[in-house]
Amino acid sequence: MESVVKPPTGLTQERAGQLSQGRRIQQLLSQAHNRIVSAWTLWFLGYPDRALERLSIAIALTQESGSKRVEAAIRNTAIYIFDLLREPEQMRESAEATMLSTGVGTRAESEISLGWADAVAGDLEGGIARMRRHLSEYRASGTDLQCDYYLAWFATALGRLGRFDEALHAVDESFAIIERGGARYYEAEVHRVKGELLLAQDASNAAQAEQSFRTAIKISRKQRAKSWELRATTSLARLLRDTNRRDEARAMLADIYGWFTEGFDTADLKDSKALLDELGG
Repeated sequence: MESVVKPPTGLTQERAGQLSQGRRIQQLLSQAHNRIVSAWTLWFLGYPDRALERLSIAIALTQESGSKRVEAAIRNTAIYIFDLLREPEQMRESAEATMLSTGVGTRAESEISLGWADAVAGDLEGGIARMRRHLSEYRASGTDLQCDYYLAWFATALGRLGRFDEALHAVDESFAIIERGGARYYEAEVHRVKGELLLAQDASNAAQAEQSFRTAIKISRKQRAKSWELRATTSLARLLRDTNRRDEARAMLADIYGWFTEGFDTADLKDSKALLDELGG
């Protein structure tokens, strides 16, 4: 037994260190994943400050790991949460971080997100072209995952350029993806976007737009998605204000705004409060 050759001690220690580091990275990834899923859920439920807090912890954990792969994985989800929070610069930062990934699909997703960030920053033509190009690339890879939301971005940017027919076609595509896949996270928002497009296209579309907003509110209530409900109610309240139904607008907006206990510095709540003040609420 004594003649059995033992592996060099240094190699064994090195391997042990590698395994220990690997376990540590996996542990940090698991912790970061839990925080970012929590952030996602909290935003939908109407707790944007807590969502941002969990998101910040998740990102800090990825940085602690020192792994670009881990950071890219978490940042890929952070893109959407920052967009939900209407924080375009942080969204851009996360999208740029995920470009480090070698996956074709992930790179295309990052490019789509960067196209939206470009559009939000005012480069509508460039942003639309970037989104269109990489949406095609992404869907050619065989997936429609998240495309309902990407198409809502695309439609919104097209609408800002007055290209309403193309924008509404993108919305129809988004609804088709929702129905095929059954994932309804963004369904309420797609209805709201449709209403905004219809209203911007022609004031005579007010009745159709109102129906879209009310459908968005109904869906968000069913899902208990208070943040979507706030957005849809704000859109509807503007329409009601402009069609001489200010009392109804004020009452419904005051009701949903009054539910919130945090997030008053976020863009959505600021918009709602400004409209509520205008309505005399």
